[in-house]
Amino acid sequence: MSIKKWLTLWIMCFLIGSHHVVLAQDTPKIKVSPGAVNFGNQPVKIVSAEKTITLTNTGKVELKGILITLNGTDRSLFRQSNSTCESVLAVGASCKVDVTFTPKTTGDVETTLTVKSKAGTSPDEIKIQGTGIIEKPSVKLSPASLDFKDQAVKETNPEETITLTNNGKAELKKIRFKIEGADNSVFSISKSSTCGVTLAPKENCKINLIFKAKETGPREAILTMTSDAESSPDQIALQGNGVINVPAVKLNSIAVDFKEQAIKETSPEETITLTNNGKAELNKIRLKIEGTDKLVFSVADSSTCSGATLAPKESCKINLIFKSKEAGTREAVLTVNSNVEGSPNTITLKGNGVVPFPLVELTLDAVDFKEQLIKSPSREKKITLKNNGTAELKKIRIKVTGKNAREFSLAESSDCGSTLAVKANCKINLTFTPRNEGTREATLSIVSDAEDSPHEIALTGIGVKEKQPDTLSVKPALVDFGNHAINVSSDEKMVTLKGIGEKGVRDIAFMIEGANKDEFVTVSSTCQDKLGAGKDCSISFTFTPTKPGIREATLMVNSDTPSGTQEIILQGTGISSDMPIVNLTPASVTFKQNISEPGAERTVTLSNNGEAELTGILISIEGDIKDNFVQQSDCGETLAGGEACDITLIFTPTEIGTGEASLTVTSNASTSPDTLLLKGISKTEISQYPSLGKDKVEQVEFSGGVALIVENEEGELISEAFEPSLSISQGQPFVVSGVINAIPEEHLEQSADILVIAFYAPENILENNNASPKNCSIPEINYYMKRNNDFSCENGVAEDISDGCEEQQASPYVWDVWNGSLAAIKPLKTISLPKTVDLSEESDEPIFKGSLGDLTGHFCFYFAYQLQDGTLMFNGETPITLLIQK
Repeated sequence: MSIKKWLTLWIMCFLIGSHHVVLAQDTPKIKVSPGAVNFGNQPVKIVSAEKTITLTNTGKVELKGILITLNGTDRSLFRQSNSTCESVLAVGASCKVDVTFTPKTTGDVETTLTVKSKAGTSPDEIKIQGTGIIEKPSVKLSPASLDFKDQAVKETNPEETITLTNNGKAELKKIRFKIEGADNSVFSISKSSTCGVTLAPKENCKINLIFKAKETGPREAILTMTSDAESSPDQIALQGNGVINVPAVKLNSIAVDFKEQAIKETSPEETITLTNNGKAELNKIRLKIEGTDKLVFSVADSSTCSGATLAPKESCKINLIFKSKEAGTREAVLTVNSNVEGSPNTITLKGNGVVPFPLVELTLDAVDFKEQLIKSPSREKKITLKNNGTAELKKIRIKVTGKNAREFSLAESSDCGSTLAVKANCKINLTFTPRNEGTREATLSIVSDAEDSPHEIALTGIGVKEKQPDTLSVKPALVDFGNHAINVSSDEKMVTLKGIGEKGVRDIAFMIEGANKDEFVTVSSTCQDKLGAGKDCSISFTFTPTKPGIREATLMVNSDTPSGTQEIILQGTGISSDMPIVNLTPASVTFKQNISEPGAERTVTLSNNGEAELTGILISIEGDIKDNFVQQSDCGETLAGGEACDITLIFTPTEIGTGEASLTVTSNASTSPDTLLLKGISKTEISQYPSLGKDKVEQVEFSGGVALIVENEEGELISEAFEPSLSISQGQPFVVSGVINAIPEEHLEQSADILVIAFYAPENILENNNASPKNCSIPEINYYMKRNNDFSCENGVAEDISDGCEEQQASPYVWDVWNGSLAAIKPLKTISLPKTVDLSEESDEPIFKGSLGDLTGHFCFYFAYQLQDGTLMFNGETPITLLIQK
């Protein structure tokens, strides 16, 4: 064999072998889902819902020669519909065949869906089966029986209803109703019934029945319903009772107990309700009280039963009263006569005459406010005082006494007066404002004419400090070195760090970051890695600009507090030393001024810190309130290097409010124009300080009050509990003192004048002018100011009961008539503001202490402090009030 023939044979064999391998790998495949179909029960001659069979080509080649047929004896009962399958099915594609089932007779049937194709599994067969059934109606009657109960003879009763429901799946037909039995004539089907001769599946209708008895006694019958249902006939038992209507008396109680009632006083009315519980008219009603004690009981005029006629279900009221002339138990019987069989009905009456007396009942015997922040008032605690006796409770006086009495006070919402009617109640509402830490105790004393007076309630609470979160305060947030010569170090500026909270601050670290960080240098620092609570430290910096223009960096301060990293901006402007350098000091100016007073003056200094002459100087004021400012200066058009001049600013406000403007300096400086912020705060002048209420600068939290001075068992004169308002009798001695709290942080450590003002309204104008402890604005008042007496008794009133001017021991303070102008007021004293201004100093220095003799009328006391800049803070909304009456 030649080489050529041999190669030809080898290639042919290779090609034939390769061809057989490809055919083996690319055989078409088919997947039929589901593998079987069951239609279940299906009504005869009714087409079922469709069932879907899915064919999928799961092979790698196109599936051809697809042919779908139904086979088997019962194939005519099944039908293909909506088929999407054709003779060819692409790789991965699917098609669907829908099949329905329509049985002609009852019983189980089945067929086979055959799928022929080029797939290796062909033919693929799916078994299909179903069951033919005949649906039937089903009867349900509800209720299962019907009782008309008692019904008046010869009267037609309200209709009663039976509901017929077809619970089957086929229409209910041939419906007929019939009433049978010995008493069938007294029962009838109403024309309002809704049932016809057919009823669709799941629907219902109403059978309305009527009962009309001709004679008394029970009656029975049967309602029979026939239909094409298998249960036919269906029956329901009917019954009713014929009666003759009569009235019936029903009393909601057969006994009345008036319990204890003050002798010779008429009791509150007690009510018995009489109802006609029968079915005929109730009439001829007569009421009569009988028995040994019949005269102490009586039927009130407000009763509605005597001689009344009541229709069925109607009612009337029998109102009874009890009034005994003597003490002891009293009894009688009330008889109720009527046309009802068995009349009369009786009601037992009982009461107990007692000598009248008041009786105090309190809902609490102790009040615990638990923990409360110092100087912060608690929520109100409520105590109910009830007079559970038989006489009016009189001479009621409520006060707080004890070691910490001033920290517990009666709230304005309390409504207890000096008397309390029988069975009435009132509210005693208390608040707790601790002044110091720890347990605080006092006693609420309720004095009255009750036999067991006084009644005492223990008051307790715990003062606690507010816990501050641990944090680090860094101030200021911006350090501005202003304009400065290049390569020349500035003066030092400082940043202060302060530890706030209870534990202090740890892991303190700081660094300067930013593009110009090398131009800001830390000169010194007192800060360590720890800083105790309330302690502070400082970091000092200088600024040495290396280039002209605005230079900035950021001071980054880290700590272990939640505040994390805090950023402080460091900035300045570099200017060549051979140029003029403008600086305005201070950086900003704030003015506070009454609109009716002469203008306030402040001075701003303009400095040339450069070597070159500052020329072309022009000074102006711009902004919203520029017209409120006037500027005067000794600055000319030029300013030599190293020299300075002053600019005087005058602020004269034209309206109340806060506004801003700017002082602008234009020149030949590279930073021109240079500006300085001007802030103006204007307020109204207070001509009559207490009476203007809300027209003041600000108000502060206030506590304090007025208290009576009494003699204790040892003969010492002591003050009772302090109250914000008090009514006293003519000539009674009293003490006034108070505390101004919650001072704003910016006021602390400033020098302040303490002012005390009072006004007096004579008793003869109280009624006509609606004067009261809550109305202190009366035109006819006389104002007084309290001032330092310099130990002079002239024109003054002594304020100590035992050491008065009459014994040549002058009081250090006196009251002078005041004209209402703040300019004329003289301060009580001048102090440095701590966190609390304590005017009373534990009552050693009261605002007033003594008696006003025969004087009667209405007083209001005001407290205030005034800073040197004119800021006024006072208790204008909560003055202490005192009413002195004859």
